[in-house]
Amino acid sequence: MQRSFEPMRKQVEAWQRSELTDVTAKVVIYEAFVEGELEAPKHLARTVHDLYFEPKYEEFRPRTIWSLSNAFTSAFKELDPIPQFKATAKLGEFLEARSPSRSSLRGRSKRAFPKSNAAFALGDPCGRGLRPHELKEREETVMLSLFPLGQIVATPGALAALERANQPPRCFLARHAIGDWGELEPSDAAENEYGIAHGFRLLSSYTTIAGEKLWIITEADRSATTMLLPEEY
Repeated sequence: MQRSFEPMRKQVEAWQRSELTDVTAKVVIYEAFVEGELEAPKHLARTVHDLYFEPKYEEFRPRTIWSLSNAFTSAFKELDPIPQFKATAKLGEFLEARSPSRSSLRGRSKRAFPKSNAAFALGDPCGRGLRPHELKEREETVMLSLFPLGQIVATPGALAALERANQPPRCFLARHAIGDWGELEPSDAAENEYGIAHGFRLLSSYTTIAGEKLWIITEADRSATTMLLPEEY
């Protein structure tokens, strides 16, 4: 009996050693609920977020996969037995695939871009492309964003840069949406914080793994968010 618990014990110990950045944790929550990687009600995303970043117990204060797992399972306790079972059924596999000890989030999330469209409309922050009947669901589920992204598009230069880096747009977009402005000067980041509250244009600046600068701009009226290269501005 003790031997049968050994794999579980090793997994728990590995997860307790697997540290997460705050951005990575938020993107994992985003994928679980907004992308629908887990079969769980999307309104629980906020509960998982709060339980992870403001844990009730000291042992779950470290920013690790183990603490994030506890946040998920604690949130799932709000569900009836059958939905709770369905929600937890794939949780272990889902988190293990995102454990830093197995693979990085960036390396896992590779997605080809269509080359026929010069301004690639992502449709939603994960690049899934929403169908008309999903639009209402999108408005209800993008709950981790600090502001509406509107219609998301990318310029040809941005598309080419992402393709050269073999990186998907969604992690840059998720960082932008949660207020991780990337490589901005403190004064520019402060302007963004003011812009969120007072409805001004928002700018983030990131560098791809290929070393190219990428900007994301959300318009003041929140009608559109554009991914572009600085020289295309």
